[in-house]
Amino acid sequence: MAIVHRFILPTLTLRPQQFILLVTVNRTSKIVDFGCKQTAPLFGDMAQATLLAGVESERHPVRFALVHAAAEYQPADGVFFDFHLRDNVLTPTPGGGRCTTPERLVFSINLMGIAEAAPRAMADATAKALRTTGVPPEEVEFVIPHQAGTGIVKLTAMTLERIGVGGEVINGVTREVGNISSSSVPYALKQNWGRLKGTIVCPAAGVGRPGRAQVSQGCIVLKSRGAA
Repeated sequence: MAIVHRFILPTLTLRPQQFILLVTVNRTSKIVDFGCKQTAPLFGDMAQATLLAGVESERHPVRFALVHAAAEYQPADGVFFDFHLRDNVLTPTPGGGRCTTPERLVFSINLMGIAEAAPRAMADATAKALRTTGVPPEEVEFVIPHQAGTGIVKLTAMTLERIGVGGEVINGVTREVGNISSSSVPYALKQNWGRLKGTIVCPAAGVGRPGRAQVSQGCIVLKSRGAA
């Protein structure tokens, strides 16, 4: 979304019949070691499609106006995420059984590290987005953060309150469909589609690139345009 907002929309005027389709896909189960108690629960396979059209389009009525979108990497205190080749990895079968894969590329994650860093990263991304757009923090009516687990989202809400953002925080939406999917923000938007109003901020934070001491962070600012 940040790439679209920064590089594509400034140079492209969408005609009434035109739109941009942004697709996000996550297949975390392909890199999970299901025998690891720490990472086995952390998968969320999901795909979402977000349609971006001109605000005056009659063919594709716009529910939310995209005010701002930005993302960046920031340095972190340590490496939160990496890949490893492991032998004899426990994996489930489509029929509900289990088998052992002779060799599998899997991920490891520093859960305590990212749980401590993510709320600060999401609050920082939100503060930058509000400063850039000139939107007062008290104007935010809803916060839809990346659904990275109910505990992290609760800490994010507390951190946002310190910078004056007191809107309703949407949490726990992906409890039954996985909690680390890159599609969690559009999914949460869809689940709350009918009641969202006013200014909505959607911050996100991630583990950064594998093997790097960094965190990824970003924020989208939306303005509701009424029922659609």
